[in-house]
Amino acid sequence: MVKLKSLKFVLVIIPNELGLFLEFDIRKIKKQNRRHHEIDLVRTIQEDVRRETRSNSQALARLERTVTNLADIARLHQQSLRQSERQFQEFQRNNVEFWRTTNAALERIDRIFDYLLKQSGGQDKI
Repeated sequence: MVKLKSLKFVLVIIPNELGLFLEFDIRKIKKQNRRHHEIDLVRTIQEDVRRETRSNSQALARLERTVTNLADIARLHQQSLRQSERQFQEFQRNNVEFWRTTNAALERIDRIFDYLLKQSGGQDKI
């Protein structure tokens, strides 16, 4: 093997099995190695980006499920709230009717009591 060196060029001559000489420009090989290293680095970055994208997609899917669940909970809450408001209004109507009926009954009882008192001549027999 013969090596010839200069400041800008390194030539390596290697005899091969066919008796031919192969010439290698070390600078070109180093440049190619740098390119391969850069390509490997880009591939590594691409793989990291793919992995992070996959992770982000999974996180996004979880968030979407959470948002959907929260929307369902909010919808059910609103339905329950509307139902409770209807029931409370019905209770208020029923309560008003109950007191109206009760007061009317008490008034009748008072009138009957007064009538009975008058019939008995004001005596305390009752």
